[in-house]
Amino acid sequence: SLTLVLFTAYAFLLAIGAGVGIAAILDLVPSELRGMTTAVQAFAYTAFGLGLGPTLVALATTVFASQRAGLAVLILFFLTGGALLAGVRVQRPK
Repeated sequence: SLTLVLFTAYAFLLAIGAGVGIAAILDLVPSELRGMTTAVQAFAYTAFGLGLGPTLVALATTVFASQRAGLAVLILFFLTGGALLAGVRVQRPK
């Protein structure tokens, strides 16, 4: 069906950025901390991406009886992530 095709394309496009994000974070940390960084990142992806995210979207949708409330939670997640990333200072090698 068209829905399945569109969702597959959407999931594929989301997955493209995941590898780049992981590589970018590993590029920012010292080599002796890369193992710990990978572990913390995997935990964060699992805890927030698979656990907390869908739960908060479902809770907001149920409490406010509106799909817009669920989308508002997603927008809040993106804005929070952007604000956190804006505060990261990158030191470029000279």
